[in-house]
Amino acid sequence: MNSPISLMKTMMDHSNHTMPDHSNHTMGGMQMYFVATATVPHLLFETVQITEGWQYALAIIICFILSVFNQFLVFLVKRKVTIPKKKDDDEFRDVDDHKRKARKRYMAYAWYIAKPIIYLFQNGLGYLLMLVTMTYNVGLFLAVIAGNTVGWTVFSMTSNIVPEDCCAN
Repeated sequence: MNSPISLMKTMMDHSNHTMPDHSNHTMGGMQMYFVATATVPHLLFETVQITEGWQYALAIIICFILSVFNQFLVFLVKRKVTIPKKKDDDEFRDVDDHKRKARKRYMAYAWYIAKPIIYLFQNGLGYLLMLVTMTYNVGLFLAVIAGNTVGWTVFSMTSNIVPEDCCAN
C-alpha cells in the first residue's frame, strides 16, 4: 500500500505535462498587439467589418464623436444638484419668488431622476468605447483617446464643477 506522502508525490508530479505555445500572442483568436491597418475584421459585432478606406474613416469619425459625447455625459453626471430649502418666511415673499423657488425644486427633483439614466448611458458608452480600443487598431484607439481629451477639455476643464466633495468634512 502506498504511503500518503508517495501518493501526494505522484499526484503532484507534472513532469510529463507540456506548456502551451504562447508565441503567437493571441487570446481566443484575438490579436494582443496594435496594428496600423485600415481594415478591422470585427468592430463590436461580428457582422460589422471594415474593409474599405471610407468605412475606416467613418469609423474613426464616429468613435471620435462618441468619445466627445461620452465626456459630455460625464460632465452631466458630475453636476452637483441642490434642492432649495423651503423656509418659513417664504410664504411672506412675493409670488414670483415663490414660483421661481418651486421651479428650481422641481428641476432638482427631475435631475435626481435623470442623473441615473444619464449615468447608465455614459457607463454603457464608456464600455463600448473600451471595446473599440480593444480591437488594437491604432487609428480607432487614437480616435477614442483624442475624442475623450477634446471632450474633457471642452466640458470638464472649462467648467467650475469640482469632483465629489467626499473629504471636505
